[in-house]
Amino acid sequence: MGTIPTEDYEAGNLCSVCWGAGKTFPDSDTPKRVKATFTGITNCSGVTADPNGSYILTQTSPCIFILSAGGINIIWDIHAFIGGQWKTNITMALAPYGPNFFRGSDSLCSVSIANELIAGQCALNQASGYGGQCAISWGPEI
Repeated sequence: MGTIPTEDYEAGNLCSVCWGAGKTFPDSDTPKRVKATFTGITNCSGVTADPNGSYILTQTSPCIFILSAGGINIIWDIHAFIGGQWKTNITMALAPYGPNFFRGSDSLCSVSIANELIAGQCALNQASGYGGQCAISWGPEI
């Protein structure tokens, strides 16, 4: 989970559903920026990009953080309505490799999410990578 804010920290708009005791943002404001660190993603055959690494996402609404630049598109939606339930959803796509390197959902306000994409989806052109996980952090370390 994130660290307590310091002078390097910039507060964003409050994501009230994930704020408070025992929640994602327990004792601080919702941050303006978070770091999404992807590890263990395996490329599908023919894909040369390395999606593993850390990326800085910026808050675009109280519970949504996005990076969209230079062919990289990452969205962390802390409060997404998926399959009739409120969950956390994160996706990553890198141009020009098609649909997804990473797609995962977990319980509401989650900061650690496993990739739902599997090796079999490579052959179906539904994935550019599979496996691995994403961890979200914030504070002066980003």
